[in-house]
Amino acid sequence: FNAALLGKWLWRFLNEKGNLWRKVVAIKYGTSNFGWYPSKANGSYGCSLWRYISNCWESFLPFFYFKVGDGASISFWHNQWCGEGLLKDLFPNLFALAEDREASVADYRMRGNDSSVWVPIFVRDSFVEDDSFLCFFSKLSETIP
Repeated sequence: FNAALLGKWLWRFLNEKGNLWRKVVAIKYGTSNFGWYPSKANGSYGCSLWRYISNCWESFLPFFYFKVGDGASISFWHNQWCGEGLLKDLFPNLFALAEDREASVADYRMRGNDSSVWVPIFVRDSFVEDDSFLCFFSKLSETIP
């Protein structure tokens, strides 16, 4: 199959949430990650075109960058929203210690009157001196919450 054409269908899946075809595919095959990603079509029935499309997702994922907005529909660890790369891949030790590995950006952002701060929650905090912890918060500080 033509990779560009498969990528076009993935792009349409992301951007045409109100269209009937998208709703049918989402119901039939499911979605993951706040509804952004199509679930892989792994059934043994027939030759599903959607199987080819959904299996290309990993190849196209590095080229997608998410705008945060309110952060409710963006995964803190699994979506590329804070610079280059996924936070789970850039900071695997911290990801392993995350209390909620499926948290949204909004879950880890605490808003005040005129500002907001990042408050990711880890199962233990004895790694404060770790360089990866400092790099992690430095990277987060580059992104305005």
